[in-house]
Amino acid sequence: MMIKLVRIMCILVVVCCFFLSTSYASQINDIEQGTHQTFIIYSDGSVTSCGRNFGGILGDGTDIDRNVLGPVLMCNCAKVQVSDSVMVLTNDHTVWTWGYNRDGTRGYNTTDNFTAAPVPNMTGVKDISAHSTNCFAIKYDGTIWGWGSNNYGSIGDGTTGMKCNPVLVKGLPPNIISISTSGVHTLALDNQGNVWAWGSNRYGNLGDGTTNDHLTPVQVPIDHVKDIEAGGYLSIALKDDGTVWTWGDNQQGELGDGSSDTYKMTPVQVSGLSDIIAISTNGGNVMALKKDGSVWAWGADFGILGNGESSSSISHNVPIKLNLQNIKKLSDGASYIF
Repeated sequence: MMIKLVRIMCILVVVCCFFLSTSYASQINDIEQGTHQTFIIYSDGSVTSCGRNFGGILGDGTDIDRNVLGPVLMCNCAKVQVSDSVMVLTNDHTVWTWGYNRDGTRGYNTTDNFTAAPVPNMTGVKDISAHSTNCFAIKYDGTIWGWGSNNYGSIGDGTTGMKCNPVLVKGLPPNIISISTSGVHTLALDNQGNVWAWGSNRYGNLGDGTTNDHLTPVQVPIDHVKDIEAGGYLSIALKDDGTVWTWGDNQQGELGDGSSDTYKMTPVQVSGLSDIIAISTNGGNVMALKKDGSVWAWGADFGILGNGESSSSISHNVPIKLNLQNIKKLSDGASYIF
């Protein structure tokens, strides 16, 4: 509980530091967060960072914390994802990493935390995803590759145990368009709106009606999905009709369906939500963005829900509306206006 609260506080600090620097605001293309770091991606493909710098994760060649935005790290960036290390997808469709390599998240064997370097054989990549200790790359040829800790088989190659180099995810169709991983389980979405899951199934978070772990993907009984999010032992799906569906851990009301069950093994609909266009979770709580710019949240509070509550004992098992307007993007449980 305390770890999540510290994380939330650090996120707010680094975001506030950023927005004090208004000279960057008109150039922002995207924002990506780590546990205690913020990375800013600009429209020209450059990247800067601030926050805690353990293991050289800020990419500035040091391990010194930074409370203001640092130097430009790369100039050809299309997307940034943060795990124990940082993964970057470049505009020429290669993947680069830097930072701590404790669980193989650099994608190759190295003890160098500070130097950005390409992941071997990761060319022709169209999208990337990372969280905690796992990294994934989706290639244009339809193959999915993963590396990292592989806890509970969350890489999906049919094995357990750390993978320091990319391995092929087995059993997925060739039309995967996005991946979301929590570090213990992983979700994949194909272009037909189907969802696939693998890894730990401790709280039914793979959605197949069991609590059996799976080392390769299984299909979740849900369709017409356009976005997915995995966090902790929780899985979330946004359907193309604007409704939100959840499954897995519910100890703090994360499923949002009004129930008091500790978990659910198949998807349930979140109560009272419609016209949702984006979803985000940090595992303990969930946020949803409506088409009208309003934000709704449920699960554990810790003060992040912005309604004056901050006790670790407070949770909401149905969505509540936050005091926010005209929001355009959600990121890792925090909201930003672009």
